[in-house]
Amino acid sequence: MLRGVVASMRKTCGSLLVLSLVLSLVGCGNAGAPAPTLPLRQVRFYETGVAYFQRSGRLEAGRRTVLPVPMSHLDDALKSLVVISDNARTRAVTFSSRISPGLARSLAHLPEAETPVTMADLAQSLRGAQVRLETREHTYSCRVVDVVRTPAQKEGTQGFELAFMTDEGALRTVKSVDIRAITPSDPVHAARLRTALGSVTADNASVSQALELLAEGKDVTIGYISEAPLWRASYRLVLGNMGLGRLQGWALVHNASDEAWKDVRVELATGRPDSFVYPLAAPRFRARELETPSETAFTVPQLGNRSADAMWSDGQGGLTSHGTEGERGALGDSIGLGHYGTMGRGSGSATARSGQASTNAAATRDDLSIGNLAAFPVQPAQQGVAVATYPVFDRIDLGAHHSASVPLLSADMKSEQTSYFSGDATEARIGLVIRNDSGYEWPEGPIAAFSENGFSGESMLPRMRAADQRWLFFADDRSLSRTSKFVNRTRVIKRIVRDDKFGTRLREIAEVTNTTTHTFKSQYVAPHNAVIAIIIGSNAAVTGADRLDYRDGTLEMGFQVPPKGESERTVYVRQGEVRRLEVAALTEDLLEEWKKVNFDDDAVARAVNELATRVQARIEVVRRNAECAASIGKVTADATRLREHLAAFKGPAPAALATRLIRTEEDLGTLTAKKEVLEVEETAAINAIKNAFRAFPTAAPSVAH
Repeated sequence: MLRGVVASMRKTCGSLLVLSLVLSLVGCGNAGAPAPTLPLRQVRFYETGVAYFQRSGRLEAGRRTVLPVPMSHLDDALKSLVVISDNARTRAVTFSSRISPGLARSLAHLPEAETPVTMADLAQSLRGAQVRLETREHTYSCRVVDVVRTPAQKEGTQGFELAFMTDEGALRTVKSVDIRAITPSDPVHAARLRTALGSVTADNASVSQALELLAEGKDVTIGYISEAPLWRASYRLVLGNMGLGRLQGWALVHNASDEAWKDVRVELATGRPDSFVYPLAAPRFRARELETPSETAFTVPQLGNRSADAMWSDGQGGLTSHGTEGERGALGDSIGLGHYGTMGRGSGSATARSGQASTNAAATRDDLSIGNLAAFPVQPAQQGVAVATYPVFDRIDLGAHHSASVPLLSADMKSEQTSYFSGDATEARIGLVIRNDSGYEWPEGPIAAFSENGFSGESMLPRMRAADQRWLFFADDRSLSRTSKFVNRTRVIKRIVRDDKFGTRLREIAEVTNTTTHTFKSQYVAPHNAVIAIIIGSNAAVTGADRLDYRDGTLEMGFQVPPKGESERTVYVRQGEVRRLEVAALTEDLLEEWKKVNFDDDAVARAVNELATRVQARIEVVRRNAECAASIGKVTADATRLREHLAAFKGPAPAALATRLIRTEEDLGTLTAKKEVLEVEETAAINAIKNAFRAFPTAAPSVAH
């Protein structure tokens, strides 16, 4: 790149030569009167980092009109420019071609490497060109022959000597320090060098590029998108009396262009239409393969500057070439445009496995209907339009590279401050419920709350669709505390049903009531609202609170707390509870408890009695089987000990010991056979219990409470 060109010029030739060369090589030419700019009428900002610009005005036939676009935004404008008006005749949109730095260096015969360009490089690019050379003593019309770089005179500098041939044919040299100016005589060469320097110098991307519109019509309207700063929202909530307040929304917009906005309509869109960067403006070339003749040929003649005798005297022993046989040029054949990424998506699942007895605190409605907390009205969020637009109320004037905070919305709403206790927390947060009734989506942004006492706190307002409702918390509550005490828990069995159609287990359905007292200590001088939030299933009933609100598995119990002092509230929470019971989980105590239940269905009571009998029979078999197993263990130990005693004798063993071992082994065989019989009986007892399960209903109608 040429980012170091100016510094290199100063080090090499001094400030006077720098000025002369820059003016000579990159002069602006004879620009005519600037074309008028099509007035900017409307700007619409989006949340994807682009803005839509709309211009309109009257165009006269034959006159050019300019659309000012930064060089770096030229691709955006070209891929999106649209003619909106029907009565306009558009012929073309022209602009100065934007070339890549590599092509710029190639056109100007500058070094291809990505290194700073020196004055020697610039002079070298003029080899063979007709120039006007001004030195300290003379001015020459000449052609540049070559540039010879000289050793550095001092650290950080490098000089050169310029060899040239005058129009009279004289060959001369001049040192760089004696050169005042070099001006290309060929306008084409000068234009190429001017274009190259304009493309590769620093900060070129921020230079405004004029798009000339060739069109005519009374009212021509043109629109296009271009990169723009994101607009951002912030909010203020003014808390009033009687639970009312006003929400103010403000939007921060930026004019990042070099053009001042005059009487422009600004709109702010909450949608996120897709937009991407695409290289379009710069010329592109496709590489082709290089084919070479089958026979070698050279671009430099063998006898161009040497004779055959000279070649022979060099000891080469024959004729040589000055080329490289069979070489092929390596040409790049692609342009890197990058990749568009994909958004990751993931999913997860969880499975819970229960043992022989498991408890589910939130019974399904088919099991037992206690209540429906979800019935408390909470309006679902409504999907708004894909792109919601907020018009700024008045057209604005905004200078280039200036910013403005403009009103976004203003709405009255309920704003009753509430102390919010989460779970078992003893300290609360001050918050309020905010609901979007505007019909439009609200973007995310900070929100500051104010009351009659001044600043109340800050929070973040999340993105809210129309009809969305959210809690906002902005301060700790130092004036209200709470302590909770669990009083008791009652459990009433309501139903016994078969858990599945195969009858392998039962489901015990009960109603559980938990009683809790909440003691509030208030320092407020007036009655105050408090909320206690607990996580609970929707199949429940709650009494003792002043109001209830249920959403997303969280129950918010509201209380009106008296001022100055302590107050106590008792809350009763009734829920359905389910226990799934395998055969092994059925005990005598459990069956005795079931027998005491006054079931509405007599068939269930009879099934419980029959089940109790069969469970008792299984328990008896299990007891006998356990006793038999213990006896087998004892006899097995005796037999093992007797065998060890017999093995200890070196001569004949006592007959009594041998007889005892024989009897012990016989007892072991008898016990083993008995245990096999008991295991069969236990299996039969288990099957009898499962058969008894079939007497229970598989499902029951809901019971209203």
